[in-house]
Amino acid sequence: MDAHQTSSSEADILGAVICTSCESLYQVADKRLSCENCGHSLMLAEASGDTERLNLALPKFSLAGKLADAADRQIQSQGLLFESGGESLREQMEGHVSCGWCGVHYDERPTDPNCTTCGGVLPPPPSLELGDPPPVTPRALPRQFLMRLYGRYAISAWIGVVMMVSAVVIAVMSESALTALVLFLVGLALSSNFWIARKRHRGLKDGIPTEGKIESVHRYGEQQKGSTPMYRVYFRFEANSEPVRSMKFTYDSTVINHFVGEPVWVVYLPSEPACCDVWPPLA
Repeated sequence: MDAHQTSSSEADILGAVICTSCESLYQVADKRLSCENCGHSLMLAEASGDTERLNLALPKFSLAGKLADAADRQIQSQGLLFESGGESLREQMEGHVSCGWCGVHYDERPTDPNCTTCGGVLPPPPSLELGDPPPVTPRALPRQFLMRLYGRYAISAWIGVVMMVSAVVIAVMSESALTALVLFLVGLALSSNFWIARKRHRGLKDGIPTEGKIESVHRYGEQQKGSTPMYRVYFRFEANSEPVRSMKFTYDSTVINHFVGEPVWVVYLPSEPACCDVWPPLA
């Protein structure tokens, strides 16, 4: 990352507004008072080194400052005061990344822009500027991604195939036609997930690139220790001079660093805009 990209990214981060409830991020220029995702009041995320200005409100040697320090020491001695500091907002946004192709998570972003496991391009840090555009079509997608797309992501579809085969066996081996029909229809509905996977595959492989924007990021349920919450990311783009709104599911917690209005690359098929995805894809 060159000096220009670093300074630009820092400028974005220092002006970020974070929702302490659902962890959505907004640009400070939006001047939002509440989160549009959950309605919680927003808080300005200050730079970690900007402490001198804050200290002016409570001079170090003032009587109030001494009383506050004494109260802190007393509460700390009772085991009730804890340090709440953690990684900075910049470290949250740039320090770790997950590969959207194979799902490998890096606690520290590698210097190589491509994943060291599958070779797929890693998503860039959230920024007000677009990263490198997608390569020309047809794109060679990592083998690990295709295995996940038609394997792990399509487990319900495979269950549907098994149910359809079972329905045929039941119809042939017994007279339970109604049971076989119900089983076949349910299996057919589940197997339709193969078409969803196929649309995503076609969009990433042959889709034309265009600029899109993150619309919102939602989290399902409360984030508890040991659990992996699911997220829903909405994004918008224009296809054939018409606005299109799409959505992707992910279990990658790094998506909470994306903010409303963030520009992203989107690839889609002009003949079928539903065959689309963000580039690089979400983990």
